Parts: sequence; structure tokens; C-alpha cells
Amino acid sequence: MLVGGCNAPRAELDPADLRQAARAVSSLAAESALMAKSFADGHVNENFVWTHQRALQEHALQIRRDLHRHVPPALQARAEQVAAVDEHVESALARIGPSRDDPAQLIALVSTFGELGRRAQSLEEPQ
Repeated sequence: MLVGGCNAPRAELDPADLRQAARAVSSLAAESALMAKSFADGHVNENFVWTHQRALQEHALQIRRDLHRHVPPALQARAEQVAAVDEHVESALARIGPSRDDPAQLIALVSTFGELGRRAQSLEEPQ
């Protein structure tokens, strides 16, 4: 269940907030795929990847923080799904740097990010 921690919860999550969170996760996955592909192709260096990877991971964490407010029962399942996809994007991001010497692994990550982006897009609207 997505609820606030010790701090007082912010306003109740509404469908527009959830749609925006899903779009943000989809964009994050697309940007992550582009970075992994650029790294695999040798268009960016390890320092760029290290810095950008951490910024994207922080963005993923912020998306989940924004989802942590009172979630009405009608949106609960979808909010949990968006948060789960976001967590998977963040986890896959952590594998980009260590894959620097394995272009095949980087290309596999591009595919993973593509799938995660499609999953996030499918969560933009209620099923």
C-alpha cells in the first residue's frame, strides 16, 4: 500500500497525478534507453554515464516519493503498478555502468527500458 511515512500526507493522489507519474516513468525509461544505447555505441564516456545515471535514479526516486500520499482505493492498484515499473527502471539504470565492457548487455538493457516504457505508457489511462 502506498501511503505517506511519518510526515503528514500531501493532498490525495488524483487520476491526473497518476497519469503524470506514468508519463514521467515512460520518459525516464526512454532517456535511460538512449543513454544505454549511446554508451554501447561509444558515443558517451563513462563519466557522462556515471553522472547521468545517478541523476536519472534520483528522478525515479522522486517519482515514487510523489506517489506516496493518500491513494484512493480506486487508484491503489494502478499507483502500485506505476511505482513498481519505476522501481524496475531505477534497478536497470544501476546496471548500465557495470555493463560498460559488455555491449550485448547494454543493448539488452535498451530492450528492457523499451519494455518498461511501454508498461508505463499502458498505465497512463485506467484499464
